[in-house]
Amino acid sequence: MSRMQKVKILSDQLAQIRQSLAPKQKFSFKSRRNNAATIGGAVDIGPTNAPTQLNSAAQKVASEQENLVITSQASVHIRPTAVTTTASASLLLSSLKDCIVTLPESMRFSSSAVKNVEGSLLLLDGAVNGPIHLTSVSNSILVFYCRQFRMHDAKNVDVYLHCTSRPIIEDCEEIRFHPYGDEGGNMWQEVDDFKWLRSEKSPHWSASRSTEDTDKKWKDIEGKSVAKIEVKQVLDDLLRNR
Repeated sequence: MSRMQKVKILSDQLAQIRQSLAPKQKFSFKSRRNNAATIGGAVDIGPTNAPTQLNSAAQKVASEQENLVITSQASVHIRPTAVTTTASASLLLSSLKDCIVTLPESMRFSSSAVKNVEGSLLLLDGAVNGPIHLTSVSNSILVFYCRQFRMHDAKNVDVYLHCTSRPIIEDCEEIRFHPYGDEGGNMWQEVDDFKWLRSEKSPHWSASRSTEDTDKKWKDIEGKSVAKIEVKQVLDDLLRNR
């Protein structure tokens, strides 16, 4: 099979993944450059000369595209090999069960889309400079910085968040928000619930400050290599002690 044929196959696979991850229209973010831009993945992404590589635990990576795609994984610690990404790259995560995802400090993305995640820890830290859109997340822990946060159809999720705009949720239950990192400009607890338009606070989410040094805990996990982490034990400890 020629190189051009391989590139075409990878492009077709990526297009299918993008389509499956695309958020509902009502969750579209507005772009300063394009009033109809749909984030959830920064859709019009072209090829790059710096292919992305993953370790053996992760599959289906768009290796000759700017986007990093991690999909269809279970019970593994996924930590991509450190590479330099471009300003327009997107992080796409889907169909993850009982996984831990950590990213090297050198990786940066303009946006992220997350869909169908269960019983997992997504420790993205400051990897996403722009919006993060999440759909169908359950029994999980999310740790990251972002500029915009929107979550749809989620249940029993702890969100350790630094967000410079008001977080938005819809069709969610048992969502617990906690501050992450420096609190300067952090609107982590100013949450809007699109399914609760009454004047009193929504019962679907709560906000609390942990008494422990959670930032150090996440840094400790983030610094461990793939071969030195017991995924089941770490997840059991984290999810049990929430």
